[in-house]
Amino acid sequence: MGFREAVAAGDVALSQVREELEAQLSRFQELLGGNPTHVDGHQHVHVLPGVCQVFAEALQAHGVRFTRLPLERGIGSCTWLEAPARAFACAVAHDARAAAGPFSRRGLRWTDAFVGLSTCGRHMSVHRVSGALARALEGTPTGHSLTAELMAHPGYPSVPPAGGCGEGPDAFSCSWERLHELHVLTEPTLRARLAQDGVQLCALHDLDFKRPGEGVPGEATLETFLEPSQL
Repeated sequence: MGFREAVAAGDVALSQVREELEAQLSRFQELLGGNPTHVDGHQHVHVLPGVCQVFAEALQAHGVRFTRLPLERGIGSCTWLEAPARAFACAVAHDARAAAGPFSRRGLRWTDAFVGLSTCGRHMSVHRVSGALARALEGTPTGHSLTAELMAHPGYPSVPPAGGCGEGPDAFSCSWERLHELHVLTEPTLRARLAQDGVQLCALHDLDFKRPGEGVPGEATLETFLEPSQL
Protein backbone atom coordinates (compact mmCIF):
# COMPACT_ATOMS: atom_id res chain seq x y z
CA MET A 1 0.00 0.00 0.00
CA GLY A 2 1.37 3.39 -1.00
CA PHE A 3 1.19 6.60 1.02
CA ARG A 4 -1.78 7.95 -0.90
CA GLU A 5 -3.76 4.75 -0.32
CA ALA A 6 -2.74 4.64 3.33
CA VAL A 7 -4.01 8.19 3.86
CA ALA A 8 -7.33 7.31 2.23
CA ALA A 9 -7.64 4.24 4.47
CA GLY A 10 -6.95 6.28 7.61
CA ASP A 11 -3.74 4.38 8.31
CA VAL A 12 -1.48 7.45 8.46
CA ALA A 13 -0.94 9.34 11.71
CA LEU A 14 -0.98 13.01 10.76
CA SER A 15 1.10 13.81 13.83
CA GLN A 16 3.87 11.72 12.31
CA VAL A 17 3.50 13.53 9.00
CA ARG A 18 3.93 16.81 10.87
CA GLU A 19 6.97 15.42 12.68
CA GLU A 20 8.58 14.37 9.39
CA LEU A 21 7.87 17.76 7.81
CA GLU A 22 9.39 19.56 10.78
CA ALA A 23 12.49 17.36 10.57
CA GLN A 24 12.97 17.97 6.84
CA LEU A 25 12.47 21.72 7.13
CA SER A 26 14.83 21.96 10.09
CA ARG A 27 17.46 19.95 8.23
CA PHE A 28 17.11 22.17 5.18
CA GLN A 29 17.65 25.27 7.31
CA GLU A 30 20.62 23.65 9.05
CA LEU A 31 22.34 22.73 5.79
CA LEU A 32 21.55 25.83 3.73
CA GLY A 33 21.20 28.52 6.36
CA GLY A 34 17.69 29.61 5.45
CA ASN A 35 14.21 28.56 4.45
CA PRO A 36 13.41 26.99 1.06
CA THR A 37 11.75 29.29 -1.44
CA HIS A 38 8.81 26.89 -1.56
CA VAL A 39 7.80 23.36 -0.57
CA ASP A 40 5.63 20.78 -2.29
CA GLY A 41 5.20 17.01 -1.98
CA HIS A 42 6.39 14.09 -4.07
CA GLN A 43 3.50 12.92 -6.26
CA HIS A 44 1.54 15.92 -4.91
CA VAL A 45 0.82 14.23 -1.57
CA HIS A 46 0.85 17.65 0.11
CA VAL A 47 -2.70 18.30 -1.16
CA LEU A 48 -4.18 15.08 0.23
CA PRO A 49 -7.04 15.51 2.74
CA GLY A 50 -5.68 15.92 6.24
CA VAL A 51 -2.10 16.08 5.03
CA CYS A 52 -2.71 19.52 3.52
CA GLN A 53 -3.64 20.92 6.94
CA VAL A 54 -0.51 19.76 8.77
CA PHE A 55 1.58 20.65 5.71
CA ALA A 56 0.30 24.23 5.77
CA GLU A 57 0.79 24.50 9.53
CA ALA A 58 4.40 23.31 9.28
CA LEU A 59 5.24 25.70 6.46
CA GLN A 60 3.71 28.63 8.32
CA ALA A 61 5.66 27.75 11.46
CA HIS A 62 8.93 27.74 9.49
CA GLY A 63 8.24 30.91 7.56
CA VAL A 64 7.82 29.25 4.17
CA ARG A 65 5.33 31.23 2.11
CA PHE A 66 5.00 29.44 -1.23
CA THR A 67 3.77 26.06 -2.37
CA ARG A 68 2.33 24.36 -5.44
CA LEU A 69 -1.37 24.02 -6.17
CA PRO A 70 -1.44 21.31 -8.88
CA LEU A 71 -4.72 22.30 -10.48
CA GLU A 72 -4.31 22.11 -14.27
CA ARG A 73 -7.09 23.44 -16.45
CA GLY A 74 -8.50 20.98 -18.98
CA ILE A 75 -6.61 17.95 -17.69
CA GLY A 76 -9.63 15.68 -18.12
CA SER A 77 -9.67 16.28 -21.89
CA CYS A 78 -6.02 15.42 -22.50
CA THR A 79 -6.69 12.28 -24.51
CA TRP A 80 -3.02 11.46 -25.07
CA LEU A 81 -2.71 10.52 -21.42
CA GLU A 82 -3.26 6.87 -20.62
CA ALA A 83 -6.40 6.22 -18.56
CA PRO A 84 -4.52 5.62 -15.26
CA ALA A 85 -2.46 8.79 -15.72
CA ARG A 86 -5.55 10.85 -16.53
CA ALA A 87 -7.40 9.43 -13.52
CA PHE A 88 -4.45 10.26 -11.27
CA ALA A 89 -4.25 13.81 -12.63
CA CYS A 90 -7.98 14.35 -12.09
CA ALA A 91 -7.72 13.02 -8.53
CA VAL A 92 -4.81 15.38 -7.84
CA ALA A 93 -6.82 18.31 -9.19
CA HIS A 94 -9.79 17.36 -6.99
CA ASP A 95 -7.58 17.28 -3.90
CA ALA A 96 -5.89 20.54 -4.90
CA ARG A 97 -9.22 22.37 -5.02
CA ALA A 98 -9.99 21.24 -1.48
CA ALA A 99 -6.48 22.13 -0.26
CA ALA A 100 -6.73 25.74 -1.43
CA GLY A 101 -8.74 26.69 1.66
CA PRO A 102 -6.32 25.30 4.28
CA PHE A 103 -3.37 26.73 2.35
CA SER A 104 -4.92 30.17 2.13
CA ARG A 105 -5.88 30.23 5.81
CA ARG A 106 -2.21 29.64 6.70
CA GLY A 107 -1.07 32.44 4.42
CA LEU A 108 0.46 30.24 1.73
CA ARG A 109 0.72 31.49 -1.84
CA TRP A 110 0.97 29.82 -5.23
CA THR A 111 1.00 30.78 -8.87
CA ASP A 112 -2.19 31.80 -10.64
CA ALA A 113 -2.00 28.74 -12.88
CA PHE A 114 -0.27 25.37 -12.99
CA VAL A 115 0.64 23.04 -15.84
CA GLY A 116 2.71 19.89 -16.05
CA LEU A 117 0.44 16.92 -15.40
CA SER A 118 -0.42 16.84 -19.10
CA THR A 119 3.20 17.27 -20.26
CA CYS A 120 5.03 14.90 -17.93
CA GLY A 121 7.78 12.61 -19.20
CA ARG A 122 7.28 11.18 -22.67
CA HIS A 123 4.18 13.32 -23.15
CA MET A 124 6.22 16.52 -23.17
CA SER A 125 6.67 18.36 -26.46
CA VAL A 126 7.03 21.96 -27.52
CA HIS A 127 3.48 21.90 -28.89
CA ARG A 128 1.98 20.45 -25.69
CA VAL A 129 3.84 22.80 -23.36
CA SER A 130 2.68 25.77 -25.38
CA GLY A 131 -0.86 24.42 -25.56
CA ALA A 132 -1.03 23.72 -21.82
CA LEU A 133 0.09 27.24 -21.01
CA ALA A 134 -2.42 28.66 -23.48
CA ARG A 135 -5.25 26.72 -21.76
CA ALA A 136 -4.06 27.78 -18.32
CA LEU A 137 -3.86 31.45 -19.22
CA GLU A 138 -6.93 31.59 -21.45
CA GLY A 139 -9.13 34.58 -20.77
CA THR A 140 -6.39 36.80 -19.37
CA PRO A 141 -7.48 40.40 -19.97
CA THR A 142 -5.34 42.37 -22.39
CA GLY A 143 -2.65 44.29 -20.58
CA HIS A 144 -2.74 42.04 -17.51
CA SER A 145 -0.34 39.31 -16.44
CA LEU A 146 -0.71 36.01 -14.67
CA THR A 147 1.89 33.72 -13.16
CA ALA A 148 2.06 30.05 -14.13
CA GLU A 149 4.19 27.18 -12.92
CA LEU A 150 5.41 24.61 -15.43
CA MET A 151 6.21 21.46 -13.48
CA ALA A 152 9.12 19.56 -14.98
CA HIS A 153 11.58 16.82 -14.05
CA PRO A 154 14.54 17.28 -16.41
CA GLY A 155 17.70 15.33 -15.76
CA TYR A 156 19.62 12.17 -16.47
CA PRO A 157 18.34 8.69 -15.60
CA SER A 158 19.39 7.57 -12.13
CA VAL A 159 21.42 4.41 -11.72
CA PRO A 160 20.47 2.46 -8.56
CA PRO A 161 21.28 2.55 -5.74
CA ALA A 162 22.18 6.23 -6.17
CA GLY A 163 19.37 8.79 -5.98
CA GLY A 164 15.88 8.65 -4.61
CA CYS A 165 14.51 9.69 -1.26
CA GLY A 166 16.00 7.21 1.17
CA GLU A 167 14.91 4.05 -0.63
CA GLY A 168 16.67 4.47 -3.95
CA PRO A 169 15.32 5.99 -7.17
CA ASP A 170 11.84 5.16 -8.42
CA ALA A 171 11.03 3.90 -11.91
CA PHE A 172 10.53 7.39 -13.33
CA SER A 173 13.89 8.58 -11.98
CA CYS A 174 15.58 5.67 -13.76
CA SER A 175 13.73 6.10 -17.07
CA TRP A 176 14.67 7.89 -20.28
CA GLU A 177 11.70 10.22 -19.78
CA ARG A 178 13.67 12.65 -17.62
CA LEU A 179 16.25 12.99 -20.39
CA HIS A 180 13.43 13.51 -22.90
CA GLU A 181 12.12 16.41 -20.79
CA LEU A 182 15.61 17.88 -20.63
CA HIS A 183 15.89 17.81 -24.41
CA VAL A 184 12.47 19.41 -24.92
CA LEU A 185 13.03 22.13 -22.34
CA THR A 186 16.39 23.12 -23.83
CA GLU A 187 15.17 23.20 -27.43
CA PRO A 188 15.58 26.67 -28.95
CA THR A 189 12.17 26.20 -30.57
CA LEU A 190 10.49 26.09 -27.15
CA ARG A 191 12.07 29.34 -26.00
CA ALA A 192 11.15 30.95 -29.33
CA ARG A 193 7.56 29.71 -29.09
CA LEU A 194 7.17 31.00 -25.54
CA ALA A 195 8.61 34.37 -26.52
CA GLN A 196 6.18 34.50 -29.45
CA ASP A 197 3.33 33.80 -27.03
CA GLY A 198 4.44 36.62 -24.73
CA VAL A 199 5.71 34.36 -21.96
CA GLN A 200 8.66 35.48 -19.86
CA LEU A 201 10.70 32.79 -18.11
CA CYS A 202 11.89 33.53 -14.60
CA ALA A 203 12.73 31.92 -11.28
CA LEU A 204 10.38 31.68 -8.34
CA HIS A 205 12.17 34.35 -6.32
CA ASP A 206 11.85 36.78 -9.25
CA LEU A 207 8.09 36.83 -9.05
CA ASP A 208 6.12 39.34 -7.07
CA PHE A 209 3.59 36.87 -5.68
CA LYS A 210 0.19 38.00 -4.65
CA ARG A 211 -2.12 36.37 -2.17
CA PRO A 212 -5.11 34.40 -3.48
CA GLY A 213 -8.00 36.74 -4.14
CA GLU A 214 -5.92 39.86 -4.73
CA GLY A 215 -6.08 41.72 -8.00
CA VAL A 216 -4.06 40.76 -11.03
CA PRO A 217 -0.83 42.83 -11.31
CA GLY A 218 -0.86 45.37 -14.11
CA GLU A 219 2.17 44.14 -16.03
CA ALA A 220 2.18 43.70 -19.78
CA THR A 221 3.77 40.24 -19.95
CA LEU A 222 2.78 36.77 -18.88
CA GLU A 223 5.29 35.11 -16.58
CA THR A 224 6.05 31.48 -15.88
CA PHE A 225 8.82 29.62 -14.12
CA LEU A 226 10.48 26.26 -14.48
CA GLU A 227 11.35 24.90 -11.08
CA PRO A 228 12.53 21.66 -9.47
CA SER A 229 11.08 20.36 -6.23
CA GLN A 230 13.36 21.23 -3.32
CA LEU A 231 11.94 18.87 -0.68
